[in-house]
Amino acid sequence: MECEFKWNVDVPENEKIMAEDEIKKFLVSGHSQISPCHPGKITVKLAVAGLFMNDLAGGIWCNCGSPIGTIKGKKDGSTLSIYNVSP
Repeated sequence: MECEFKWNVDVPENEKIMAEDEIKKFLVSGHSQISPCHPGKITVKLAVAGLFMNDLAGGIWCNCGSPIGTIKGKKDGSTLSIYNVSP
């Protein structure tokens, strides 16, 4: 599954790679119920927030613009929860 990642702030490259790799692993693992309604690239929009800018939240969108998942966790990818929001 091809993913395009969009971050709301600059994140150190090593943390960005760790988080993006964890998300990609989850999406292609076969355990994920998240799947786009149309073929093609999905977009993962990520926002960093929290008192120490350590929290990660975001969403996953099909290339048609429909939301298909949400993401919560730590920006280094150490703890991520990904939820299906598509019907």
